[in-house]
Order: sequence, then structure tokens, then C-alpha cells
Amino acid sequence: MRFAGKAALVSGAGSGIGRAIAEALLEEGARVVLFGRTLEKLEAVASRHPPDRTVAVQGRHEVPEEAARAVERALEAFGRLDVLVNNAGSFLGGTVGETSLEAWSESLAANLTGPFVLTRAALPQLRRERRGAVVNVASTLGLKPIARAAAYSVAKAGLIMLTRATALEEARNGVRANAVCPGVVDTPIHARRASGGPEGVAAFLEALGKQHPVGRIGKPEEVASAVLFLASEASAWTTGAVITIDGGISIA
Repeated sequence: MRFAGKAALVSGAGSGIGRAIAEALLEEGARVVLFGRTLEKLEAVASRHPPDRTVAVQGRHEVPEEAARAVERALEAFGRLDVLVNNAGSFLGGTVGETSLEAWSESLAANLTGPFVLTRAALPQLRRERRGAVVNVASTLGLKPIARAAAYSVAKAGLIMLTRATALEEARNGVRANAVCPGVVDTPIHARRASGGPEGVAAFLEALGKQHPVGRIGKPEEVASAVLFLASEASAWTTGAVITIDGGISIA
């Protein structure tokens, strides 16, 4: 119960990695604000836990008023905020030459501006106990781009630098900031990229797994384990770190 008595805010908590992180925090004693765009998904996660342990807040992290409301709900419900996990994001494919300015702006808003806006809103509360923790979910594509993922790769690289800037500036305030860089993880985003029904999705994920030296794609729970370490007192001397959780794909 590493998070007993603490409160966390997780963006993109309705599915995939964000849901796994929120569930893991709840299992270890935290109270959690579930923040995301689809209220039904957030409420489905909340329904699995006592009502005094979760709050579902619908909103977009790149909109300052909506990000501020999520932080306010943490204070109203729990009286504090100790952990922020910037997980929400979206993948948009395309080369530099074919990506429109609108698509470029959309990708940066979802994957970089959103974490900045939400972090900025949360910092005053994270500083209160001088033990605040920010964990950003970046990507191996922020370290090593692939073709046809220009905007996403650039945004995730920016998120890594945002992590380091936050760590440097907030150390004196008792707030740590770290990032994880997952490889391909079994989440709904990849199922939408495949065709041919369930069999096509399975074949697509198997092919992606073969690109990783360990021979498979990751599980959301495996990313959540690393996030919880970085958010916990077990990593009290760790800030500005960027940890790959990727089955070795970043060194392949």
C-alpha cells in the first residue's frame, strides 16, 4: 500500500495504459481522479471501486479551464494532490511532407501541450507536501523516430524534454518529474490500426511483437508497474529520468 493516504490524477484513465495505472494506484491505496474525454469509460473504471476512492472528470488536458477543473476536483474530493500521471495522448500517422498544419497542431496539443497545461495546473498542489511526483508517459518514438510518425515522434520528444525541464525547475520545491517510454503495448489504439477482424488484429499484434527483441508486445500492467515506482517514495532520489519499457525495441 505504497500510496495509502495519497491522491493522484491520471489523464487518459478510461482505457489502455491509463486505466492500468489508475487501477494499480487504487490497489495500492491511492485515491484517484480519473480524467479523460469519454465519461462512460471513466465511470466504468470508477464503478469497480468504492465511491469515496475515485472521481471521474470529463475533459481535455490541453484546455486550461478543463485541466484546472480536474485539479480542483481532486482538492474537493480528497483535499490534496500528490501524484500526476500525464498519460493521455493520441497517435497520428504521417510524414513531414504530407502532415497538414491542422494535424500537426492536433498531435502536439494531445501529446505535448496537454501534459504542459495539466502539469502547470497541478504544480501548486504538488508542491504543498514537498513530495509531489509527476510521471509522463512518453514513447520510444520520442527517442528513436520511425517513418510516417513525424508529429507524434516530435511531440513525444518534446514531452521528454518537458519532463527534464520540470525536474530541474521543481527540485527545489520538492517535486520530482520522470518519464517512461513504452514500446508497442497491447491497447485499443493498435487494434484500430489493423483490419480483418479479430484474426487480423491478432496477426497485426504478433507482427509488431516480432519487432521487439524479447519477441512480444507489452502489457499495460507492465508500464503501470514502472509508473508506480517513479511515483512512489521508493524512487525519492530519482528525478529527470527517462526509462524505456519496450522489450528492447529502442536498442534494436
